[in-house]
Amino acid sequence: MDLSNSLENLKILVVEDDKDMRDFIRLSLEKEGFKNTWEAEDGKIALSLIKQQNFDLVICDWRMPVMDGLELFKEMGKLGNRQNTDFLMVTSVNDAEGVKTAIKSGIVNYVTKPFEPDTIYQKVLATYEKKQKRLAASDPVWK
Repeated sequence: MDLSNSLENLKILVVEDDKDMRDFIRLSLEKEGFKNTWEAEDGKIALSLIKQQNFDLVICDWRMPVMDGLELFKEMGKLGNRQNTDFLMVTSVNDAEGVKTAIKSGIVNYVTKPFEPDTIYQKVLATYEKKQKRLAASDPVWK
């Protein structure tokens, strides 16, 4: 399936407090052809951006100061016009309890650190494909 034209236009927000990791994710996406990536260093800044504009996907670190990824996810769920924004949680490999909590909260897509550049691309691709199926079935992320 050739998704390159659709994928390159996805509007992606990368939320990560560690600048090096944020740059790594953004550059990994740009290397794969994504042309519309935005950045925020914490959940509060991300929420402000999300209230101002629509994103197709938010890639968000779990543990951050000010507002963590789970809190951002919950706040996004309160925004009625953001029901088709997908959410990909980034967490540390040693955070099994965090992953369980995230899944219980409704987060179904996550990637564990450390990861290779191709891993983030594959997760974005899988999320995009799920979104296409969900939209065809009219099933929003936020229930």
